[in-house]
Amino acid sequence: MLLSEAPRIRRVTIEGNSAVDIGTIRNLMSIRTASWLHPFRKPRLYRGQVDQELQSIESWYRARGYIHVHAEAPVEEVEGGVAIRFRITEGEPFFVSAIRVRGLDDDETRAVTRRFGSQSGRPYSPYRLDADRLLIETYLADRGRPYGRVVPDVEFTGNQVRLEFAVTPGPSVKIGV
Repeated sequence: MLLSEAPRIRRVTIEGNSAVDIGTIRNLMSIRTASWLHPFRKPRLYRGQVDQELQSIESWYRARGYIHVHAEAPVEEVEGGVAIRFRITEGEPFFVSAIRVRGLDDDETRAVTRRFGSQSGRPYSPYRLDADRLLIETYLADRGRPYGRVVPDVEFTGNQVRLEFAVTPGPSVKIGV
């Protein structure tokens, strides 16, 4: 597609956000329109750009506990270009109610859980869950157990989330001894 063939973006609106201000959402987006600060800006809409923006918005919400967020963005032809209306259905936020680690001793459990991104009472994030799993695996590997496995389990009750990590430490490995 040539630059001159891509439609100009005339208007971008955002609807449905009540937990997050519009400025925060706009800062996530690369789609822009001309403004009084940038009157000569002539932004154009390229293939895949709206889908990328939708993924960015949904990922941002999910990282903050809104795991059932849904965003859509119909594009409407208007005089001289297109108008994009981002519609967000936030859903209810989910919070971590408890965290349990099975398979490590008490000292090891304290050592890893104090470095977790997931914390009781804070919003649940599937991204933090995966980072916490990796943190435990790295903890084991750094202590000579590189074959350790961690299987996370997530239990939902209403908007509360209980996290459990089943740890199989694996055998100790010594190199060069």
